[in-house]
Amino acid sequence: MPRAGLPLVITASLMVSTGSAAAGMPLRAQTSNNGAIVAAATRLSVTVGEMSIHTAAVTRAGAVTFTVQNTGTVTHELVVLRTDLAEDQLPANAAEPGKVSEDGSLGESGDIAAGATGDFTLTLAPGHYVLICNEPGHYTAGMHTTLTVVSYVGVTLQEMSINLDTTSVPAGPVTFGVNNAGTVLHELVVVRTDTAFDKLPASLDQPGKVSEEGSLGESGDVAAGRWSSFVLTLTPGHYVLICNEPGHYTAGMRIAFTVR
Repeated sequence: MPRAGLPLVITASLMVSTGSAAAGMPLRAQTSNNGAIVAAATRLSVTVGEMSIHTAAVTRAGAVTFTVQNTGTVTHELVVLRTDLAEDQLPANAAEPGKVSEDGSLGESGDIAAGATGDFTLTLAPGHYVLICNEPGHYTAGMHTTLTVVSYVGVTLQEMSINLDTTSVPAGPVTFGVNNAGTVLHELVVVRTDTAFDKLPASLDQPGKVSEEGSLGESGDVAAGRWSSFVLTLTPGHYVLICNEPGHYTAGMRIAFTVR
């Protein structure tokens, strides 16, 4: 069962593909058991129009290609800003009336005519971003949205092992894409601990399980052949990733993980 206090769960309005897709399937979006939506590829579709911006709320770190479609009737643009400010709190540009400051801009589409589409690619680190149209008056009319960029860890669960596509990520938001490639129910629990990955103490009240002291979040139960994801914001340190279905940890479903 998912625990209370999950550090970061992000939802978006987006057509998604659900079911038994493997983690990291290119050019698709995946939905998790807890409703988080994650763009599972480096291509991010963005729709701009009067006066809104629509896209996925989360994408993974690295090279991201923004495909921007202008469905409106006037010229728009997309500017990508790295900032800790809320999307609707960017300061006005004193030199250009009707615009806001582009402090923290990493790049933009340039002007996109009504009905046209433009592409551009940026390399994004994990963190908080704001996407805006900064044509005069458009930001204040509502053309802004938040994008969270996360590290992505592909996880494969099976009898009786946990395999990761990376065992170390930078601090910040991290998406765990969990694929149950086994034939029985599994889960993934993220535990912050200095204890060795194979030395977690037994649970005193749940036979066959180990203590989850230090747990920051989990996938919840993932049925055989199914996929799930969840997002945590992690600080530097030593972690252990486990399946804590009865008997699974002791059978080998545990692995060390580092946040640097």
